[in-house]
Amino acid sequence: MKRKAKVSSAVVVFILAAIVVIIQNIPSGVTVTRVIDGDTIEVKMSGGTYKVRLIGINTPESTTKIEPYGKEAAEFTKSQLLGKKVYLEKDVSETDKYGRLLRYVWLKKTSELTDSEIRTKMFNAILVIEGYAQAATYPPDVKYAEYFAKYETEARKNNRGL
Repeated sequence: MKRKAKVSSAVVVFILAAIVVIIQNIPSGVTVTRVIDGDTIEVKMSGGTYKVRLIGINTPESTTKIEPYGKEAAEFTKSQLLGKKVYLEKDVSETDKYGRLLRYVWLKKTSELTDSEIRTKMFNAILVIEGYAQAATYPPDVKYAEYFAKYETEARKNNRGL
């Protein structure tokens, strides 16, 4: 009887662990409360406010130092995200050296990961497509690196922004 209890307990623990992993990989809706610059936002979730660095991309600086197109990138991000509900997706890393959450930001939940869904629903990609950001790969967070590189090439070819 004790053996069955141990097996049953192990099965329950395994199932609970699997559920936690699944939940962590589902983008959860959060509200954007502040736009710091083109690639950094603040969101309200779980009773707190957190800084989020959009991963896989880089926009020109517009806070401590001003780079060309930095203010435009920040204003675009502000016009698209401030006050809106978005969905965050983690890659590998939780935070950067500044304590900011590292995430992909989705405007809408996605049903499947196709090029079309990424182009139209992921804000990181939209920044690159519109020419406000460049692809910036920082391993190990490279899930969408090939898409961002392709979108940057397209933006340059179409003379968009950067």
